[in-house]
Amino acid sequence: MPTGITVRQRSGVLTLLALLSGSCALAYEVLYVRALTTILGDMFYVHAALLTTFLVGIGLGAKLARRCFRQLWLFELLTGLYALGLPLFLKWFSGQPLILPISSNAYLIILAAIGLLAIPSCCIGFSIPLFSAYIKSGQADKLAFHGIYKFYNLGAIFSIIGVEFFLIEHVGISASLAIIGAVNILNGLVLLRLRTQTLETPERRPHNFPRHIIAALALASLASAVFQMFFLKLTYLFFLPHRENFALALSVTLLGLFLGTVLVEKTKLRFATLTLLAAFSIGLIFAKLIPILRLYDATRALSGHSPLLIFGHKFIFTCVFALIPMTCFGATIPALMRTEGEVAGESGHLLWVASLANAAGYLFYVLCGQPFLKVDWLLILVAAAAIVSSLLAVRLHWSRIQKELFLLSISLLTVLVLSWKEEKFYLAPWYYFLEPTDRITIYKSGAESVAMVESAQRTWVSYNGHPGMTVKERGIVNPGELMCGVIPALYAPRLEQALVLGHGTGITSGTASHIFKHTDVVEINQAFYLMTPDVKYANFDIMDNPAAKLHLADGRAFLVDKKERYDVIINSISAPTYFTASKIYTLEFYDRVQTALKPDGIFCTWLSSHDMTAEGVDTVLSALHQNFRYCNLSIMRLGYYLAVCSNEPVEARRFSELSIPEAAVNELHKAVPGLDLDSFFEDIRICENVFDHYQPDVPHENTDDRPVLEFMVFRSFKEGNMGEDPFLTRQKLLNIDPVRMHQLKDQSELIRKAKAFFLVSPRYCTENFLPILNRHLPSMAQFLQWKSDHLNSKRTPDFGTEYDLGMVYLKLEQYDQAVVQFRKALKINPRHAQLHNSIGVALYFQQQLPEAIKHYEEALRLQPNYPRAQENRRKAWEQLKSDQRSG
Repeated sequence: MPTGITVRQRSGVLTLLALLSGSCALAYEVLYVRALTTILGDMFYVHAALLTTFLVGIGLGAKLARRCFRQLWLFELLTGLYALGLPLFLKWFSGQPLILPISSNAYLIILAAIGLLAIPSCCIGFSIPLFSAYIKSGQADKLAFHGIYKFYNLGAIFSIIGVEFFLIEHVGISASLAIIGAVNILNGLVLLRLRTQTLETPERRPHNFPRHIIAALALASLASAVFQMFFLKLTYLFFLPHRENFALALSVTLLGLFLGTVLVEKTKLRFATLTLLAAFSIGLIFAKLIPILRLYDATRALSGHSPLLIFGHKFIFTCVFALIPMTCFGATIPALMRTEGEVAGESGHLLWVASLANAAGYLFYVLCGQPFLKVDWLLILVAAAAIVSSLLAVRLHWSRIQKELFLLSISLLTVLVLSWKEEKFYLAPWYYFLEPTDRITIYKSGAESVAMVESAQRTWVSYNGHPGMTVKERGIVNPGELMCGVIPALYAPRLEQALVLGHGTGITSGTASHIFKHTDVVEINQAFYLMTPDVKYANFDIMDNPAAKLHLADGRAFLVDKKERYDVIINSISAPTYFTASKIYTLEFYDRVQTALKPDGIFCTWLSSHDMTAEGVDTVLSALHQNFRYCNLSIMRLGYYLAVCSNEPVEARRFSELSIPEAAVNELHKAVPGLDLDSFFEDIRICENVFDHYQPDVPHENTDDRPVLEFMVFRSFKEGNMGEDPFLTRQKLLNIDPVRMHQLKDQSELIRKAKAFFLVSPRYCTENFLPILNRHLPSMAQFLQWKSDHLNSKRTPDFGTEYDLGMVYLKLEQYDQAVVQFRKALKINPRHAQLHNSIGVALYFQQQLPEAIKHYEEALRLQPNYPRAQENRRKAWEQLKSDQRSG
């Protein structure tokens, strides 16, 4: 021991080092999961594989700890050095061809994770047993494990929140690993200074726990792990599938471990009682799932648009769902460590057993539990495992209180099964929109899920908690998805080879696969492929299309070292807020896309401030500009655009030149009734090249290492401030010209374009076309008449349209037509003073003076101080009296 330091001070320093070590350990878990899922894929089971490997490594380190009693300083140093070196290795590894077969096979992913995480996870596993042993060596009468375990997990909680919500956003993944690694290196140096390498190995052999206790711990740990994975899935479904949910769930889990240690210290609760309490709490919480969800919805507005309050609100409800069960499960090892002999060996053995069982539980959930069991039965299985664990611990001899607790648990679990609604779990954020007549189908593959809702008016899907996408609405297949499959073909240099990233409903890939000779489709969520045959009317039976080849793979990995090059690559992947999608909008991804294209090939990707924010759109454009010189833009629907990017100028072919299934053509005609599709697709191109005189300049590029787009979008999403559509507000700067006045031949072409833009983006129509049409009233009348007929055919008559059309006819002195339109408007809103005045004017010019006066008086009744109506009524009365005198 260094001179001048007391045993008490040394224990304090060791406890602080344990806290720092715990902070590093779980920070690595967050950072390594982020770093590795970028290259191995970001599916739920990949998370499970990585966590499993981490836990097995930690368990192995804990098991071996007593054999390496003096080397903790070395393991801390190795952990830190590995964190410094891993980013460099991953950068090289991510570009190797073997990434694709690895990321496409669950077993290879597990092997890769083992290879990449074995060293750091084993090194981390030595920490708790050896820190406990070092304190025990100076204070033999003290229960060292409880204090170390408690502070280790406390440090982990703070580090997870700090890393996820500060470090990654502001310094990136590599720098975060460097900072955390430096803490581990500092820990190792301090341990050297404390001369822990000179401590004598304890002579006492570790206490051997009976087999029934080890079996009970293994079963409880298995149940705990299954519950943890279920809980993580729940956060994605209930709170939307955002990246922060992983850190949120992990924080609550660790808080449970911390509180569990405190609970054991402060009470006399035994292992058998704790596992029964875990089963009881699961029944209590999830039998009341819907009331909890209603409470969550009722209180959500209280957090407003404050990111801090929104996070706090989510954290409270994650605690409601999991804190009590995790506290009970987290207390099991401390409950078994009420006495200590050779603490490193005893705690190491228990941690080894628990880690192996946890790993088995994670894999069971993703490979068996989630795919094959209903959620209520999965929870019953977890509770049953906890109950059997309790029985094993006491060798089938429960106390009276434990028997009563068992009976209460069984009662609550029975209520859970009887009241459970599976569809309301998978559609939690929208359960109050569901109608009793809705048909709901759940598709599951591993831990991935898709829920399809079919109602009389609409068919839509939600996947892993994502807000969802429309398959069909009012009898029309999603036109935006159809257009995503058509527009790339209009600009492709050849119709030979296409790649669609993101299958989803299959509408985009199904459309494209009927146009191109060969289309590769890549989807990371196999549940979508399971759903595809059930919506073949929308994807044009892509499963039976020999021109389409479907791949279950990670989109990024699929692009590595492609030998065949594509004429077109289409990005149809989710918004950056979706936890698996953020890595698709990085510089590194677009570099891979450009490499996988033929020299004149095109890359098509959707853009929208609704999902990306205005600043996010600039960030994506900046990344695209690094690899492409040209970027033309077509609008598909309000706020949603398709960018066609290339390094060569693109020329458009006509829609009629494409070989498209008749069913797809019919769906497009339904979406844009009465419009010629050749002209329509030409009209909706609003920009020849965004980059003509726009050079994107953003504070930070979005990269794999520093995913600024994800945080930018998520923060704005929370604040309810996604920003204005930059393509609307900065038309001149971005070279946006929807009207193209220099190409117009006549008024009929202008009217045609106005119709097209009204159907896809009414705001463009209002701001860009109506001011021009207003200069030529007959054209305005023709457009408004079409708009009125279109809206009435959809049974959505619009007051403004009918009133505006009436006013145009009034100005054109077509009073009969004006009255017809005003009367239509009157049916929609009979209490509109200006409307009554206007219809009075039209009737006045038709010499229907008594009727006109009635409308003037109604206008004045609705708006007493209405000068124009007063003047018009006076003139009408004078004209009526004059006519009566002359008569």
